[in-house]
Amino acid sequence: MVKHLLSQCCKLLALVLTLSIAASLHAHAQNSSTAQTVRTPEGAIRCKVLFSDHTPAVGATVYLNGKPVAVTGEDGSCFVRITKSEKTIEIGTSYVGMSPEKRTYHGERQMTFILQTDNAELSEVVVTGYQTVNKRQWTGSVVTIKGAEIAFPGITTLDKGLEGLVPEMLVIPTAGDVGMTPRLRIRGTSTILGVREPLWVVDGVVVRDPVTIPAEDINDPDFVNRVGNAIAGINPADIERIDVLKDAASTALYGAQAANGVIVVTTKKGGYGRLSINYAGGIGLAVRPRYTDKNIDLMNSQERVLFSRQLVESGYYFPSNMYQVGYEHLVQKLYNKEISFDEFENRVNKISSLNTDWFDLLMRDALSTDQHLSISGTSGNLNYYASLGHSLSNGVVRNNQTQRTTAYLKVIADLSVRSQLTVWLRTALENRAYNASSINPVDYAYNTSRTIPTHEEDGSYSFYKRGDDDYYNYRFNILNELEHSGYRQDHFDTSVNAAYDLKLTNDLSLSALMTLATSNTNGEEHHDDQTYYVANLRWTDYGREFSKVALEHSELPYGGELNHFQERFRSLSGRLMVNYTHTFENEDVLAFHIGSSLESTHTKGMRQLQRGYFRDYGEKFVALEDLDKFPAYKAWLISEAAQPKRMDDLLNQGSLFATFSYSFHNRLTLGINGRTDASNRFGSQSNRKLLPVWSLSGSYDFSTLLPENSWLDYLYLRTSYGTQGNMLRDQSPVPIIQKLSTDPYYNEKLAILARYPNPDLRWEKTHSFSAELDFSACDRKIAATLSYYNKYTSDAYMNLDIDLVNGIPSYVVNSGDLRNQGFSCALSVQPVHTKNVTWRISTSFSKSFNRLDSKPEYERFSAKDFLHGRALVKGEALGTFYTYRFKGLNPEDGGPLFYDGEERMEDFFGKSNYEVYQQVLTKSGTRLPSMFGSFRNLITWGNVTLRFNLSYSLGAKTRLFKPYRNAKNFLPEMNVNRMFLDRWMAPGDELHTNVPAVIDQMVPAVSAKYNRHYSRRQSKNMPVIAENSWEMYNYADIRVVSADYLKCTNLSLSYRIPENWLKRFHIENATLTLSTNNLFIIARPELKGQTPVQGGFTEVNLSERPQYNLQFNFTL
Repeated sequence: MVKHLLSQCCKLLALVLTLSIAASLHAHAQNSSTAQTVRTPEGAIRCKVLFSDHTPAVGATVYLNGKPVAVTGEDGSCFVRITKSEKTIEIGTSYVGMSPEKRTYHGERQMTFILQTDNAELSEVVVTGYQTVNKRQWTGSVVTIKGAEIAFPGITTLDKGLEGLVPEMLVIPTAGDVGMTPRLRIRGTSTILGVREPLWVVDGVVVRDPVTIPAEDINDPDFVNRVGNAIAGINPADIERIDVLKDAASTALYGAQAANGVIVVTTKKGGYGRLSINYAGGIGLAVRPRYTDKNIDLMNSQERVLFSRQLVESGYYFPSNMYQVGYEHLVQKLYNKEISFDEFENRVNKISSLNTDWFDLLMRDALSTDQHLSISGTSGNLNYYASLGHSLSNGVVRNNQTQRTTAYLKVIADLSVRSQLTVWLRTALENRAYNASSINPVDYAYNTSRTIPTHEEDGSYSFYKRGDDDYYNYRFNILNELEHSGYRQDHFDTSVNAAYDLKLTNDLSLSALMTLATSNTNGEEHHDDQTYYVANLRWTDYGREFSKVALEHSELPYGGELNHFQERFRSLSGRLMVNYTHTFENEDVLAFHIGSSLESTHTKGMRQLQRGYFRDYGEKFVALEDLDKFPAYKAWLISEAAQPKRMDDLLNQGSLFATFSYSFHNRLTLGINGRTDASNRFGSQSNRKLLPVWSLSGSYDFSTLLPENSWLDYLYLRTSYGTQGNMLRDQSPVPIIQKLSTDPYYNEKLAILARYPNPDLRWEKTHSFSAELDFSACDRKIAATLSYYNKYTSDAYMNLDIDLVNGIPSYVVNSGDLRNQGFSCALSVQPVHTKNVTWRISTSFSKSFNRLDSKPEYERFSAKDFLHGRALVKGEALGTFYTYRFKGLNPEDGGPLFYDGEERMEDFFGKSNYEVYQQVLTKSGTRLPSMFGSFRNLITWGNVTLRFNLSYSLGAKTRLFKPYRNAKNFLPEMNVNRMFLDRWMAPGDELHTNVPAVIDQMVPAVSAKYNRHYSRRQSKNMPVIAENSWEMYNYADIRVVSADYLKCTNLSLSYRIPENWLKRFHIENATLTLSTNNLFIIARPELKGQTPVQGGFTEVNLSERPQYNLQFNFTL
């Protein structure tokens, strides 16, 4: 069936191409002929709308006394019926990117309007990537954002610039350092196992992520994406507009993977007129965290020493292999008579005043620069735009950096009156540098005692022993670790695109699009032999002789470790469309588009972990001659972990699509969209291969029904219903065998079943209903959009557990049902509009509901999955997390108590995971907000412009940072939260504090009941509920707080330099802008040092930092 569909597509492409060539010759022959004379109907006026170069403005809207009545055709003209009236008649026109024109009618038979460029007007049409539709005839749900709103100083990627701009689209920051990719959700979550991110389309071409990341990682709420996404290489300064398509009518033409919404990016083209040169340069400063920040609630050195002294004096037990730092280590040396009492006191006084500033040592106030140069203009029949951009973004975490260079060229050539060729090229080179994944400097700064020195008196690094036992205890210094390890990634991508448009007649046209895109990404993570990380593998400190135990267990005798990968893809796609638009004399409009597209994407990649790496000596690898001396290393060399892993993936996809619409008297518009996709991802059965995606939609324009002088300017009602699809890219209808290395014992080649055959897997389908009311009032001073949606995903992909006799624990089936529904309101008000002062306020509110309607395989989820919000529960929203129910503090010793069912543990014997967890865990909320929105202000006073944007989030919950790092509670290396100053100290304290006491580890009767949970001791009879009481306290319900917040997303002040100052320098215009991002955030006071988007679910990551920017922009 796939071959048949591809064959039909090829035949259609060949037919359309033949017709295109013949029609092009016919059109060229007609160019010299006299234009047909059009007779003006009685009682009407002919309105002709032209650009400044006198080319026709196709699709311009014409207004009669402020009400839209007609749309210009291919020659830029239309007819407007005039009603006899004694009142003054005004006729106006507007067009995307142009200033609106308005004139008084004095009885003439024809009026000609010459449009002038105005970048402020971008809302008259909708760009879908397949077509440009007048908004009056649009039947879907879309939000249009102007490029100027995205290209905010300090914003280097499009996705970050979208925060708060689009109703029903949630932008979730993952971390605050450079290059971190946020998560985007449009109208909720429509899939369980599939990728939940929207589809990115740039100038009609679908763009892909540079590196393949498994869907389970992208969907993990704790995953931090540092490798970038599909639009990481696109410069925001090159963007003309962004259209966010949200419903089935808008996304149906994109078929598979459009169920999560589509973001269509339109890049700039050249301006009309002479050559124009524009330069924008800026510098930014991101501020690091400081201990003096009012919310950093960590102990200083003096408080930490006092806390340790209290522990020692109370007889608190410290393990013999504890880290050799802090007051505890000095006490141990004193007891062992390694130092005198005087020396002990001197050293204690020294560390009490040390106050090591980890935030200063591991982070910095980071400077960043951004430069962008562009030229544009028109020469003869050529319109051109070219740009070159460079940004250097230094991270707040030291050594973290992202550097990007972009180049872009777009040329539009009018080959004849009826044909146009557009060619554009885009290329980007990006370099990223981060700390190695084995180190988290931010987490270390938050959780490490300030009594630890970093340098000796001679300036060398100060090391301390770190490990769990005598054979696994090595020297550590985080500055040394960062110096001798790191992650680096280089990415290069380029695309060449060509579009050809041909007018066969005034109504019929053909369009073709061809794209070749390539991408190459290389990344490597290294750990030198001087690191603690390598010492763990070597079983010996750097520079030390091997012990007998080390010789036996060392997996890296010499050198360091290099983990590197390469991924490259090449994509070739083509699309042909037949377009027909006809306007009848009664102003009815018939339009349809039929086309076909083909795409082939070939991805190759390789990953390999190598040891024996010497980076400082020519980046060479050592080959040991005495392998038998290191049996563990010899075994590792032939293990699967040491073998290179190659990837070779081919995606072929063919599509047939069509869209049909009919507008009755410019009032009622009905539309039908449909698309069928075929892919090599799905096999054996033909009905599984094809995915028919369709939508029915309609809109009604009430503007013509409004009485004259109505306070309403326009009123549109749009609604749609349809299906959307999704598929998993790693599934296959046939088994995939992966070849491995030679078996060391049998000396035979090995292979494994890498992918279980799944011939019955069907497309995941989402049924979507959408309704939208769009209106404007008071001469467009008030505009609002009310929207509602209901999405139901059936045949959702879920994992089904099967017997291990099949060789795998589970495989993917179509068994899920997922519901999303919600509504939104967007309001724009212009309270002040005078000659010198304008003020516009825009606000949005979105409410979403999400629910899983099918029963998952509960047994595959552990307690951690429920605690972190990764478990699926029928009747609950995705991302719902659970907690342990805190009972209070033990009045005898101050230890934490929980409602964990210990008194009835026999009832849990033989029960499943879920049966036990639903009794001992309580639902705390969801990690995603149910309500979110924004407040935006734009004030212009003469040459001064103030922009002030706020965003808010409501309904989400988060955990406070973990007070306990492990079962040993308070190790000398750890810093301690100031909450422990209010801990339980004596019986009766449990009445006014929930902070547990410091439990004496030397008394087994006391410590055993907290250090090892009863379910762990009974793990043969029941599921494990928790490891110990300290972990339960970290995940207790009293540690959950509201994640509601109000954030100042952007604030800028711009000054447009007067033109008379610039004339002597031949500068057309110039603007100076001072701005800040993430200036402040208002949230719950209990958070203390963490932002609402951070959570105590995993390690501490950097929050979004305040950033200050200065930018200068001028045009020649």
